[in-house]
Amino acid sequence: SVSNNRAGCGSSARMPSKSCGRMREINLPAGLDDIASQAFAYDSLLHVVSIPESVRHIGSNAFAFCRKLRTVTLPGRLKEIESYAFCECSDLEEITFPANSNMLGEMILWGCRKMRNVIVPSVTPPTFDCNSQLFDLEEDFIYDRCTLTVPVGSERRYAAAPGWKLFKHIRPQKPSE
Repeated sequence: SVSNNRAGCGSSARMPSKSCGRMREINLPAGLDDIASQAFAYDSLLHVVSIPESVRHIGSNAFAFCRKLRTVTLPGRLKEIESYAFCECSDLEEITFPANSNMLGEMILWGCRKMRNVIVPSVTPPTFDCNSQLFDLEEDFIYDRCTLTVPVGSERRYAAAPGWKLFKHIRPQKPSE
């Protein structure tokens, strides 16, 4: 269930109640396969979210404006992340994508100005919807500062791939990472 200390919050990631806007930590239930659009958007105190391995889809703006999130690890079974899923998560510094994402929406990380490390364990660069990218093009300073960490031997693929080639720092993932 969704865990917090407030009464009235639901256990569904599809329709959380409006009184849930002040959670510090969310532990989504095992077996959940979808996080709906705007499910946790504008939760100004959310620091930690535990997303179970069963989640296969994250809707648009699902965690938008959750300004206190610092790191996010997306589950291995996740296939699709819709546009702006983590937009304006201004304290977000690191995100780990799954190795098997099929489709990434537009500007998933738009406004994540503190982003330092994007980890993508897929040998083949995931494709973006509408030939988009992770950040807005006006946020080119993020591409200059942020490191894209990818599997050893796939650096050239990412350096040539639409959306991914904007990163100035692409490094191989060390086996211990």
